Amino acid sequence: MFKHLHGETVIPKQPKRIVTAFHLGQLMALGVKPLGSSTYILQNPVLDTKGMEDLGVPLNLEKITKLDPDLIILVDAYVEMSGGYEVFSKIAPTIVIEPYYDPVKDIALMGDILGKQEEAERWIKDFEKKVATAKQQVNETIASNETFTIVSFFEKSPRVYRDQNMGGNVLYKYLGLKPQQKVLSDLINSQQKPPYTEVSAEVIPDFAGDHLVVAVNEGNKAAFESFKKTGIWSNLGAVKNNKVYTIDYDLFLQSDPIAVTKQVELLTKMIIDKKK
Repeated sequence: MFKHLHGETVIPKQPKRIVTAFHLGQLMALGVKPLGSSTYILQNPVLDTKGMEDLGVPLNLEKITKLDPDLIILVDAYVEMSGGYEVFSKIAPTIVIEPYYDPVKDIALMGDILGKQEEAERWIKDFEKKVATAKQQVNETIASNETFTIVSFFEKSPRVYRDQNMGGNVLYKYLGLKPQQKVLSDLINSQQKPPYTEVSAEVIPDFAGDHLVVAVNEGNKAAFESFKKTGIWSNLGAVKNNKVYTIDYDLFLQSDPIAVTKQVELLTKMIIDKKK
């Protein structure tokens, strides 16, 4: 009996045929390959999704039925848009859980659901060991008073990120680096839920730390190149001191355990290499 957002559901002790709307990386980190997932989640650049069914958005109930799952794992956002909880529960045992956006908590929860508690514990120990090593390497490179800010640039307006995704969790929580003061006060310590705040270009200097991490993909590359030609950009301390790091927006948007592990490796290497 598993308690979740839509009640209590009897689920298999060790489910084999799983459909998930969101928790793809969480499942794959424990060696479980789902039958299918939603379109957006299947586009995760660090996951091998070959052979998995693209269930679309909203989720295609006919496709799910044909897959004959023994467990369906959803997040609330997909439930109502795809027909409501009852329609899924008629296909197979269905649970609705929200991600913690924290690899350790997500893996522990998934270990409980899958009957893979030992595998989850091993994964967590391995991850914590990697993070401890990375943190030590970064602390030997960066002074404790140096600050970091994560931004992305779009035609409409720039975005400044808090400590949830786009590398915020990695920089501030795992590597223990210091957020710029206004990022800390206005975003991280605020009660806002979105992982970023849209700001005007003129106030970017107010949020910019000693180090600037810029998230770029094909969709916002032109906007970033345009902003780089402005006086606002060229006058930033991080730009003058060559402390700008460019990250892959599509990879760092992901919050699953496999993607976050990769993000820790990439950011650690970027920071260390910049000092060489």
